[in-house]
Amino acid sequence: IRVVDKDDQFISLLITDEK
Repeated sequence: IRVVDKDDQFISLLITDEK
């Protein structure tokens, strides 16, 4: 996941950490 919006960007970090 690369494209995110505001609060969604923090979610991207969580997903990246889980990967």
